[in-house]
Amino acid sequence: MYPRDRTRILEVGQARTHGLGADVYLMRQFARRPGAAVHQGHAHLGPRRVGQYRSQCADVVARVPYIHGSHPNAGTVPRPWKARRAYYGNTVVLLSTLNPDGTTNIAPMSSTWALGHTIVLGMGVGSRTATNLRERGEAVLNLPGVELWKQVERLGDTTGNTRGQVQHGHGSVPCADKFAAVGLDRQPSQTVSCDRVAQCRLQIEVRVVGAAPDADGHFLIAQTHVQMVHADPAIVVPGTSHVDPRLWKPLIYNFRHYHTLGSQVGESAITETPSA
Repeated sequence: MYPRDRTRILEVGQARTHGLGADVYLMRQFARRPGAAVHQGHAHLGPRRVGQYRSQCADVVARVPYIHGSHPNAGTVPRPWKARRAYYGNTVVLLSTLNPDGTTNIAPMSSTWALGHTIVLGMGVGSRTATNLRERGEAVLNLPGVELWKQVERLGDTTGNTRGQVQHGHGSVPCADKFAAVGLDRQPSQTVSCDRVAQCRLQIEVRVVGAAPDADGHFLIAQTHVQMVHADPAIVVPGTSHVDPRLWKPLIYNFRHYHTLGSQVGESAITETPSA
């Protein structure tokens, strides 16, 4: 189990624009970058008028080459295809929620996305996780690295409910202590009652601000608000509140296969931690 000083609390704050309007700030960020796509002479301008930079954008698009991959069918035109489900893969999360008896349930999931300080979660309506979120309204998103994929997979065979059920296309068995069952350690949280997973190098404590079934009634969609973020200092850019993407390799659930990220191929012009 990690000692308490192993994790660092990251500040949750708004992106800094140094007092400039967003347009001006972003234009100057572009202008500072070598080979910036936006013309250097526009860096001094104020907020753009409609169509002001259209010619530059069109020129950039025209110069982007079509890249052929190594797959034998790379470059072919996509055709209509009847997929069994629309899920397309995402980062794996071990979600901690609070059981009625005060213990912590953990469940693997990957249907999450973030917008600002809001994180949206999706899970089956009949799961113990969904019930806990509706009734107690708090959770921790524990983001595992690649080394935990076997524990993640084993958790998928368990349920926090008292009776077995069919989930993820197969059966699951009741499990009162999932931490012990798969060899994970508990770590107390600071703003919520459910425990964190000590082996996860990123942990996000949240509270539910809204939850409702999806249009078909099969899934619960919960909106949560971030309360606190914890990170292993080893993956944080020194002297900042930014995770170093070169050091953090999240576990990715890609069409029911476990993957992680490869080497960097580029970076956004608005990154606050440029490589060069």
